[in-house]
Amino acid sequence: MERERIEAEGGVLWDEDAIAADINHVVNSRIAKITRKSYDDYTVRLIIFLFDHREKFPALIPPGLLTKLEAAALSDLQNLTRAGRPKAIRKFIRKAIRDSFQTIDPADPSTHPITLERLEFKTLAHFLSTFSKKVTKTTVNGHNTVLPYQPGDDPSQVVHLRLGGSSYNSVTSSLANLFKECKVARDVNETVKDLWATVAIYKKGAARDAAKQKKQYGLRTSEGKDPIPFSAYEHLCHILHKSRDPQHIAAHLFLTLDWNMLSRVDFIVTTNVEFIGMSSDAIRFDVGLTKTDQEGRNNIDHPFHVYSCPENPVVCPVLAMAKHLIKNPDILGGNCKLFEGSNQYEHFFSIFRKIVNSQEHRQSFIDRGLNPKYFGTHSIRKGAVTHIASGVTSSPPIASICIRANWKMP
Repeated sequence: MERERIEAEGGVLWDEDAIAADINHVVNSRIAKITRKSYDDYTVRLIIFLFDHREKFPALIPPGLLTKLEAAALSDLQNLTRAGRPKAIRKFIRKAIRDSFQTIDPADPSTHPITLERLEFKTLAHFLSTFSKKVTKTTVNGHNTVLPYQPGDDPSQVVHLRLGGSSYNSVTSSLANLFKECKVARDVNETVKDLWATVAIYKKGAARDAAKQKKQYGLRTSEGKDPIPFSAYEHLCHILHKSRDPQHIAAHLFLTLDWNMLSRVDFIVTTNVEFIGMSSDAIRFDVGLTKTDQEGRNNIDHPFHVYSCPENPVVCPVLAMAKHLIKNPDILGGNCKLFEGSNQYEHFFSIFRKIVNSQEHRQSFIDRGLNPKYFGTHSIRKGAVTHIASGVTSSPPIASICIRANWKMP
């Protein structure tokens, strides 16, 4: 009757499924895709832990999901390696958990992946205790150190090194997101209030304990990858510039843009040519949304400018851009990305890692202050910021660096 009335009055019929899908899409857009993937990965690990220890920590997985996980676990047992052993990845149980994320209804607790109201600190602490690295104690030149654990090592010399604070922060961030997705308040009851109050203290203690262990065994206390020094960056540019490999033309442009824009690489690989232009003697980039500006408002009035460097052609982004356009003239037609293809992020960094770790070039990078072991995706961005802040006698103010790097002001 209502449908007929709306049609008779010339009204618009609503597609309830389409509206529900659109609402869900908008709500999920509050978190960047790569951040959501990270949250989901840690939540999957937590739920697998709870499933494996369901007798010790009962009633934390809702019955409906528990039944699905038990069926998925049986499928995983039948998913064998060539040696006839169950595969460690457990893809069926992971898929069942990820599928459950898509059906969360805040108003229906039975759809929540975890019964959050019953989650105690001691349960989460057991899970966090698994965040460790198994190593074997040894002595080198009279100094205590550790080596990667190998089967057959003396059990009395095996220790578990705690991971850095960032790992614990990732777990608590993903758990906080699950609370938000399920619309369960962090002070819903005394159990949950104690969970969040105590886990903050636990993280501080774990971080200090990890630092003490690293000091005891002569390990570096800093986390993440090292910044690439300018000399090493210049050397990498030189290798790509002189290379005859066609893939290295795009990789060279990517490298110089990443360095000059201090940008997170996800912006570089998703740049559309429509947002690139010329402004006097500079290449102009109109920056949209970034990790710290998900609505794309902060950079509306000040596009980024990238300048040439004729004194040193191998690090010149304008020359690298010209070479890329000559090789890919269709880009000039517009309506496409500067770097076509999927997974360009990993593609380019696999090229960089291969060069830096190659027998031919490895020592030359070490001589220039870059340990290939600690070279990673953030090394370029870190190196560029370090060079700007300390590579000259009069560096730009910290405010200018934060704006360029899309960081929040300290």
